[in-house]
Amino acid sequence: MNLKLLNIFYELGVHIGEPTNKLYPVNSFFISGTRNNLHIINLEITIFFTRKACRFLKFIGSKNNHLFFYYSNLNLLDKKLVSFFVYHIYKNNHSFVFNTWKHGLLSNFNMQALDILFDLFPEKKKTNYNFNFTSLLFRLIFFSFKTKEIGIDWFKHLKLIKKYWRFFTFYCFFKNLNVVPDVSIIINSNKMITPIKECNSLKIPVVGLVDTDTNIKYFTYPIPSNDNSFLISSFFFLLFMNSYSHGSLSNLENY
Repeated sequence: MNLKLLNIFYELGVHIGEPTNKLYPVNSFFISGTRNNLHIINLEITIFFTRKACRFLKFIGSKNNHLFFYYSNLNLLDKKLVSFFVYHIYKNNHSFVFNTWKHGLLSNFNMQALDILFDLFPEKKKTNYNFNFTSLLFRLIFFSFKTKEIGIDWFKHLKLIKKYWRFFTFYCFFKNLNVVPDVSIIINSNKMITPIKECNSLKIPVVGLVDTDTNIKYFTYPIPSNDNSFLISSFFFLLFMNSYSHGSLSNLENY
């Protein structure tokens, strides 16, 4: 038993589950009791599953595989807090979604992105889209002028090509998700099972926090935990990133 980790979990409130009227029976094995009409999560079981998930992410890091992060509530937080997540994900060339999940986002994304890039870069013929931020910006400005028809005001024209500028806005996500990710990390699914089921259908392993009112069976590497706290989400996010980094470093040391 790691007493230091146990104390950290206790201080963060990892053990505090949802109200007693919200419970999936399959989750009962990691509940140690109730207090003030709230389920209490057994932290010993949480530590066991945390170690298991971290070992898996360390292995994934040793292969330099691609991670995909989903945090549904992040856009409700302060921009400085959002930048904290974006910075760590972006510098490691992983992909993310912080907005409401749309059906088919992972399974349909590749074709949607390719269609947009083909419109912007027709000379590449959907073979290799290796571009940087600046070239994409200038190509989009050129595309905006080129496609504007005479007699149509700019406001109406920009509405017609909104999807291209929207693509550019989320460039830091789109540029990395040109292939199906190897692992999906669900920080807070906001009780939405759709993204997890989509990952399951694509055979993508899912690592994530599972509260007492979330069905644990859809997660490949579940971690029983309170999933409503930003501090807890931040802690596990850094833990996951560090595990992945340790795997990457161990791979470099072998050369």
